[in-house]
Amino acid sequence: METLKTANPQDVGYLRTKDQQTVTAKPLSQKDVDFLQRMDGDVDSRRQSKFINELKKHPAFKPSMLAPPKPPFKEVSLTDGPIVKSHNKKQTGLETKRPYQWGPLGGFY
Repeated sequence: METLKTANPQDVGYLRTKDQQTVTAKPLSQKDVDFLQRMDGDVDSRRQSKFINELKKHPAFKPSMLAPPKPPFKEVSLTDGPIVKSHNKKQTGLETKRPYQWGPLGGFY
């Protein structure tokens, strides 16, 4: 294997030597920063849309999966006055949502 000392100078002439200064990058202008931010947004939106399209192909996908989560509490205004709750006096709160379906009375024979 040849080292740089024994290499042909025509083949390695484009390489920098150790005593040469390194090139410093010029500072970014506001246009460059705006362009990079726009490109980041484009890449993120493409990645997001690709991910969502892959999700939609899955058989267990439901559109409600993409809906934003509901807030845990209802917003209340303190200037609208008191909140008055009412309830039915006949209900105790122990009722089932769907009452039991009784069979026909009188038996089956």
